[in-house]
Amino acid sequence: ALTDMYVVYVDDTVAVGDDVYLNHTASTSVVGAFRNDANSSNAQLVSGAKFMSAAAGTDSALALAVVHLTA
Repeated sequence: ALTDMYVVYVDDTVAVGDDVYLNHTASTSVVGAFRNDANSSNAQLVSGAKFMSAAAGTDSALALAVVHLTA
């Protein structure tokens, strides 16, 4: 069974198996929301994390997605 599963807000379209990035700089994204790319270096890769559900969010309408973290 998978453990270390978390529900997070996303401001981009993500798919199952995508890498997970955390927005750290304001741009067209929401700081603290997650996405599946570096967003022109405004987001940092979360090492060992993958999206386990698909979602379609935007900066004005965040969506929820499940992330699996591994050590």
